[in-house]
Amino acid sequence: MKLYFHLPSETMGKEWSKQTFRSLYDFWRTHESSLGLNEEELELMDRYEDIIRMVEGGRIWPPVASSWRSKFDAALSEVLSRLPQETFNQVESEIGFILEDPSGAILAENVPAPLAPDAKKLGIDTVVFFRACLNFAPDALVGLIAHEIAHSFARGRNYQEDEAMVVARAREWGFGRELDCLESAKKAGAS
Repeated sequence: MKLYFHLPSETMGKEWSKQTFRSLYDFWRTHESSLGLNEEELELMDRYEDIIRMVEGGRIWPPVASSWRSKFDAALSEVLSRLPQETFNQVESEIGFILEDPSGAILAENVPAPLAPDAKKLGIDTVVFFRACLNFAPDALVGLIAHEIAHSFARGRNYQEDEAMVVARAREWGFGRELDCLESAKKAGAS
């Protein structure tokens, strides 16, 4: 059974998909009735419920509760709440997440699903985040997650083109500030 909650119309607008996860959470917790909800408001509540289902429902491996997992869940929830709806729908159905111990200097890796001869995907992309990334400030972690998700939506012919396209896509989604924080964190870690 789905529960819907009322958001006052003055806070609802065309940019509802850019609400932060915290705003979605506060909205969900403080409103009690679905009476008077318009279509956008119902979509907003569906988005929140889908994010909770993704984060708590086994889409992130391993399914363990810990302080590092809470930090990752909060950052992933923030990214998911701000993606365009069409992109969110694809992430929901086509990307899985793994949070794993570090095995080197790598922070994260997007592993695309193999392609069939007709160029259709034979599964979902898997994004692996190594726990070293959890040392980042929350904004840098949000930037890293947005960057890795963008790898599933932009592919270049070589590494440099691929990275440029991925950064452009994540900035298009509204994660410019967080990507700048990510770059600063990576530079600080390298020095």
